[in-house]
Amino acid sequence: MKSGRRSTQTTNKEKLSARPYQVEMAEIAKHESVIIKLNTGLGKTFIAVIVIKHHLPETYKPLSQGGKRIVFICKTGKSLVPPVDYIPQTRALAGGRIATCSRRFAQTTKQEKLSARPYQVEMAEIAKRESVIIKLNTGLGKTFIAVIVIKHHLPETYKPLSQGGKRIVFICKTVHLVYQHAEFLRSQLPVPSEEIGIFHGTVAPGVWIDSWDQNVWRGQLEKHRVLVATAGVFRDVLNHKKVSLNDICLLIFDECHHADPDTNSDFTDICQHLHAFPSGCWLPDYSRGPKVLGLTASVVNNVKQGTPLDSTLRRLEALMRARLITSEDSSIAAVMGKREQSIVPYLSGGSQTRVGEAYYQVWQTLAEGVKTLSR
Repeated sequence: MKSGRRSTQTTNKEKLSARPYQVEMAEIAKHESVIIKLNTGLGKTFIAVIVIKHHLPETYKPLSQGGKRIVFICKTGKSLVPPVDYIPQTRALAGGRIATCSRRFAQTTKQEKLSARPYQVEMAEIAKRESVIIKLNTGLGKTFIAVIVIKHHLPETYKPLSQGGKRIVFICKTVHLVYQHAEFLRSQLPVPSEEIGIFHGTVAPGVWIDSWDQNVWRGQLEKHRVLVATAGVFRDVLNHKKVSLNDICLLIFDECHHADPDTNSDFTDICQHLHAFPSGCWLPDYSRGPKVLGLTASVVNNVKQGTPLDSTLRRLEALMRARLITSEDSSIAAVMGKREQSIVPYLSGGSQTRVGEAYYQVWQTLAEGVKTLSR
């Protein structure tokens, strides 16, 4: 029933209106093969919609009678979510001839609830008690750890804000990641899909999210228990005081290494708002602000020459008001498999240096976090 309801919402979506630059580029694409370069959020997929409509008459006949078909290629299975959800008008024109062929995507949209691995349980238990930055390699399920922590805080979202209720915010760097993580959360959380909101630059044809005032945002917070938003959107609503961190119980940063103390990134600006609260570790009464959960496979995003790595990590922790942790649980090896390691010496400036030595401070710092996992 969940997928049926979502399908109904999709097919009932209003048709979008093309902007002049989209029409301009689509007209060229109707007559020749092109590669369209536009920044994120400027509607490249809708240009594809216009071009698809142009070619739809060629799809009406069976292949045996000379008919043709249209193929939309995506990098990953989850990438299929925004394009297909974005072109219901084309689906209607094509008489249902749009199809996706990703087995992985089919499994994602219908997937059963996942079971946590030992290292995920281990790290989630810490994240339930304090603000942390979790460092795990790609593919080890950092987002599922976030799911466990979100479930822990869901009871705080049951009440309206006026009665002391709180909300959970999941911050992503790009629009694509917003859709990807929202779909995963909808598949794993015991929350109706419509209560997990998606927020990025465009909210309707010709309507930008920055036109929403404080009252509109208040309504969105009442309507949604979990908000998945781009960092740019959430930074703006905090800067313009349309949303207060006093209404947030859990603030999750995906790819949190973008919170660089030396830059003015959206992530950094959001973290600066945390410092309006009294200093010190997170407290369950939220007197020191919302709990922070950072997720990253990289930890360090921009190391300047001559800057000690330990100092860089400490500054990240201070900015996010969270402690950096990782895990060395044996269950990780079962997921990643065995990997051979070797040290390759190379010459630099006339002396021989071991590559791994430059990163020794990182691993030493993480090891200190590992020691606390059993506490």
